[in-house]
Amino acid sequence: MIKRGNRTEETKKKISESRKGFRMSEEQKIKLSIANKGNIPWNKGNIGVYTDESIRMMSESHKGIFLPEEQKRKISESLKGHIVTEEARRKIRESNSRENNYNWKGGIKNEYGYLRLKVPEGCRFSSMGNKEGYILIHRLIMAEYLQRPLTLKEVVHHINKNIADNRIENLKLFENSAKHTSLHRKLIMVEGKEIE
Repeated sequence: MIKRGNRTEETKKKISESRKGFRMSEEQKIKLSIANKGNIPWNKGNIGVYTDESIRMMSESHKGIFLPEEQKRKISESLKGHIVTEEARRKIRESNSRENNYNWKGGIKNEYGYLRLKVPEGCRFSSMGNKEGYILIHRLIMAEYLQRPLTLKEVVHHINKNIADNRIENLKLFENSAKHTSLHRKLIMVEGKEIE
């Protein structure tokens, strides 16, 4: 086995120059594939081995590099007639959903300071969710306290105006947005500020 760590820069340069323009034949590719069967790739499980700086440098070095038109055409031709079955689509969806997705944050979203929670289907409060199944946490806390789902018209108000404070003693329920707006107008008048 060759130890690659002991090569000098000059040796590396010579090897690099000698391999320029080199293309493997199909036979060589098959032989290499057979020889590597069962071997674990060097980078398997090495997630996060690059520093932020090295990622930034790699990103910078690839800016402005585009595939030649000929290569784009070849890729396009190779994919013609390729049909992704419904079963394959389902597997892709499942492999990238919820906990399997790299961007999964435990089912909590932060939108304009309001936290939303992903509620599973079949939950008694799932009717309060949006299209994606997320419910505003302060509405969920109020619904749990009342032991019933809230209607679309009902509005939950944060008494101390801190939208991150979702304690039940800081929440007040209004039957509609008009009554909620009325409270805000009264508060503005009491504080002596102009109503916008």
